[in-house]
Amino acid sequence: MATFFARNFSFLRAEREISQTAMGDLLGLTRASVDAYEDGRAMPPFEKLKKIADYFNLSIETITEDDLSESPLEQEIKRIEKIEEESDSPEIEEEEREYKFEEELSNLNIKANSDSGIPLIQKKFFQAYLSGTSKHLLTNAPRVFFNLPEISNYRAFEASSDFPCEDSVLIGVPLKKVSAAKDGERYLVISQKGGFQYRRVYNQAKLKGSLILSGEVPGIAISEIRVGDIKEIWEVKAFMSTTLPEPKSDATEALKLVQKLKKELKRLI
Repeated sequence: MATFFARNFSFLRAEREISQTAMGDLLGLTRASVDAYEDGRAMPPFEKLKKIADYFNLSIETITEDDLSESPLEQEIKRIEKIEEESDSPEIEEEEREYKFEEELSNLNIKANSDSGIPLIQKKFFQAYLSGTSKHLLTNAPRVFFNLPEISNYRAFEASSDFPCEDSVLIGVPLKKVSAAKDGERYLVISQKGGFQYRRVYNQAKLKGSLILSGEVPGIAISEIRVGDIKEIWEVKAFMSTTLPEPKSDATEALKLVQKLKKELKRLI
């Protein structure tokens, strides 16, 4: 049960920049006990183990059985390796393609120049948007009406070919800081050089000053973009489309994509 406890305890304490002495004071332990637990020379009794887990807002199972020190990129590599191991099966489950169809396009209500609704940025105006005329576009944009929580700053964008479903509209909310992007989540990353890119993001802002972008459409290579080059970043909250996702890939082709993605991830770490 304690396979990862020592490593996790040390990692969690260091992540919060707490000394061993201070950690001991917080948990009612001696510094020597903290050192022994982190070094793997001793294992705390159940009562103290529970107190440690509770302090970090974790379950005993998580703090002892999961390797919490792994970075999201390392976790992604393991996920890909798992898919690779299961690729002998004729069907490969695309776990990440969990798209929820909130509306069919027939139910998608888009009106021109309405006073309410979510402003829609059409693909034909992407270049104008990048050039700084977004205020004019927003004033005259058609509007999308969609049942979402009350947030005033939603915006809709026509999806490009890097989105898995054709003829789709992406609905997102802006991030105030690029560094707030969450690992593994899907965003619309807007920059002068890259244009409008729908990507799964891995945040390396603190370590390298950049984001790693992973596409969800075959043929899109993993790329890296500097935080300073990003004009806007929108967290995709929903989408609408009449086109269903493509059927599951042939195992051979999927395996090739998995191997390529794994190679790129390892290169970027």
